[in-house]
Amino acid sequence: MINWSITDKSEDYRLNLQNATLTHRSGELDEHAHASVSMSRAVLDNILLQKTSFPEAVQAGDIQVEGSVDAFFGLLQMLEQPPSNFAIIEPVAVQ
Repeated sequence: MINWSITDKSEDYRLNLQNATLTHRSGELDEHAHASVSMSRAVLDNILLQKTSFPEAVQAGDIQVEGSVDAFFGLLQMLEQPPSNFAIIEPVAVQ
């Protein structure tokens, strides 16, 4: 369980990885989470735009992690970048 807070937008999310499925609940935090992560929306945007990375933002102090830093980075390491040509809908072959 990871708590995720976007500080300047007052948005809170609870992430749960269970049975190989990552789910989230908005507006909720778990007091027993393995880690609680806080950052501004601008920091998250810069990460998504690949202007910086999670490790760089943590090291710069732009992301605060309370609890297990290993749990946070462990979750990030499980995420994969999908190929840009990933076919969401496959065409059906005509027989």
